Amino acid sequence: SDPITSSGSPASRSRFRKLALAGALALTVIAAGFAANWLMRARKPSAGPVVLIGEFENRTNEPVFDQTLREMLATSLGQSHVVSVVPANRVTDVLRRMERTPETPINEALGLEICQREGLQALVLGSISRLGNSYVMAVRAVDARGEALVSSQTQIQKPDQAPPALDQMVQEVRSKLGELPAAMKDTSSPLAQVTSPSLEAVRMYTLGKERLYSGNPQEAVVFFQKAAEMDPQFAMAHEYLGSSYYQLNDPVRAAKHYNDASLLLSRVTESERLKILGDYNLISGNCGAAIGYYQALAELRPRDPAPLINIGFCQVENLEFDAGIAATTRALALAPTSNLRTNLAEQTMKKGDPEKAWQILEEARRDMPNDSRSLRVAGNILVILGRMPEARQVFEEMIRGGGNREIMGRASLADLDRAQGRYREARTNLQAGIVAAEKQGNEFQLRSEEHTS
Repeated sequence: SDPITSSGSPASRSRFRKLALAGALALTVIAAGFAANWLMRARKPSAGPVVLIGEFENRTNEPVFDQTLREMLATSLGQSHVVSVVPANRVTDVLRRMERTPETPINEALGLEICQREGLQALVLGSISRLGNSYVMAVRAVDARGEALVSSQTQIQKPDQAPPALDQMVQEVRSKLGELPAAMKDTSSPLAQVTSPSLEAVRMYTLGKERLYSGNPQEAVVFFQKAAEMDPQFAMAHEYLGSSYYQLNDPVRAAKHYNDASLLLSRVTESERLKILGDYNLISGNCGAAIGYYQALAELRPRDPAPLINIGFCQVENLEFDAGIAATTRALALAPTSNLRTNLAEQTMKKGDPEKAWQILEEARRDMPNDSRSLRVAGNILVILGRMPEARQVFEEMIRGGGNREIMGRASLADLDRAQGRYREARTNLQAGIVAAEKQGNEFQLRSEEHTS
């Protein structure tokens, strides 16, 4: 195989997608007519307020409400075509730039600071409290100066009454922020349908997203798996299981869960449906269709870098290098992270400009010196530049790191050995890598590599 074939995040992995296609998975066929019809129905949101979802304070001491109601609030409000919700991945990036951990609760003071820094129009907060044998839920929105815009309060008797009650309160917020009732009716689905009627499943799902956005897909899998077991019809739990396995270089399990999510399209919001179909087509090797879904998603969520990241990846896969690099550059403007700089470096390398790619990557590596993917991209660039001893040092450094870095390092070193005609060393590295991969329950990549050597 090509010694410079790269791998890494969901936006940088052609080899793994091909391996998934070689697996014995019967993926559901999404009819072209349905896809075209959906894209025609997807509407661009109007230029309404952009809001940050802050803390939904749990004053009950009941764990079932921890983070659960905040997630459901974001999902319900995110269905609006007038109000735009800042995506969770962008919030994580903002917190990092403020030298806060991704898990930092966004109380009113911090939320207002973020609104002012990022030019957002409103902060939405919530709370739930005990009142005798019942619960009191409250939701309120304030502008960037802290002045009240709208507030809503309701009382429920049981936890499972929280989703419909929250739906009703969110409709009040949307109305106060300028959305017409007819538009809300046309774009809204009940929370219990598009998330899960099980609050505990939603809690596991929320914990999984926290782990995934914090850069720990291995732990994220555990929580998403629990959510899917509690509610097998929880479409987004399967979707994020697919994303987690994709980040863990496990394309077969990723494809399986993307497929599971594609069977549950009636149980997701409009933007989630576009995400599922985009990811499904990406891992199925249909980049043309994936681009269409991601473009529609980018229109619905103009502040979310994720669809632009995947558009860039797909366009580069289609050898549309300038368009792909442009999409990634737009994503980088939304979220100036080292991961995206690594994407840009890899795409610039594929375009045929390794010197420029190396300059871009050096900035990313200053922030992430031990990141396995940036190391692998660095090694690949060095190979193209003819600096083979340095490339070998990078791959050996990855191997010494253990875990997923060792798996990727062994595969990269085997590629380099084969390119230099060192076939015995290549097989030795692959066999050692298989042992490391089996320890993590992921042997797909290296066993496939072994068969080609």
